[in-house]
Amino acid sequence: MSKRLQTKLERLSLSTITLSGLYHELRNSRSLRALSVTDLRVKPNMLAQPPWHGDQVLSSLRSLHLGLIVKSVQGALPSILDHFRPSSLETVSLRLLSGLWYEGQALANLRPLMAASKLRVLSLHDYPLSDTEMVQLLTRIPSLERLALSYPEDAYTSDNLVDVLRLPVRGAWLLPRLTHLYIRGVASQSQSEASVSVWLLLELVRARRKARRDAAFRHALCPVAALVSVRRGESELVPPPGSEDKTGIPWTRMPAPAPAPASSQPGWWDIPAQIIRGLEYEE
Repeated sequence: MSKRLQTKLERLSLSTITLSGLYHELRNSRSLRALSVTDLRVKPNMLAQPPWHGDQVLSSLRSLHLGLIVKSVQGALPSILDHFRPSSLETVSLRLLSGLWYEGQALANLRPLMAASKLRVLSLHDYPLSDTEMVQLLTRIPSLERLALSYPEDAYTSDNLVDVLRLPVRGAWLLPRLTHLYIRGVASQSQSEASVSVWLLLELVRARRKARRDAAFRHALCPVAALVSVRRGESELVPPPGSEDKTGIPWTRMPAPAPAPASSQPGWWDIPAQIIRGLEYEE
């Protein structure tokens, strides 16, 4: 790619490439705003290299979508996100395609997002985070508006995350700006049923709606945003037909529409359209 073309490019989608190869593709990419890499191969020795620095590399990047093939080793590792100016990112989609993280490494790899004050959309696929680690991460990203989680098949999760989203702790809400929530692939240890229950998701909607109504009654600032879309796996919770109140109760459980082909949503791996609709650079 010529240097002149690099400086003018705003969107770029790549397939299989290494971290060092990606650097050579992106040098001088000052205008690049959206980057999608289907298969990014990451080795420990690559992560040990200093992050890319300087105004010539990814100074305008706002949207990042990575499918990661990780060859990990035990011990502390730098985060791959350090190479992508995480403090400026608004949309991040990460999927662990193959490989594994040892204990604590998955959260450590995401830690730079805790400083991403502009982050509005986060999608995590097959990241082996416990409920505690997920809450620890999300607590540091209060700007988040849209969250999509797809857990590994062997992950053990519970209602804990939804429960923390449902009620404030010492007056503070987790993800107060959240409008869209999508959870897929969570199962109990027996793998017999989803462990994030529909009734608790309904309680989440009710609790946030009540907080908004109470604030309006007191003429106070609203502590949380209105939930527009809540989905679990292949089902979704939707307001009654014709309802003007998008946080309306009772919400009903309905079959979710089939996701669009992945080719029409590069980098999003079949995440429902309503999770990503309306944002400028999310492809």
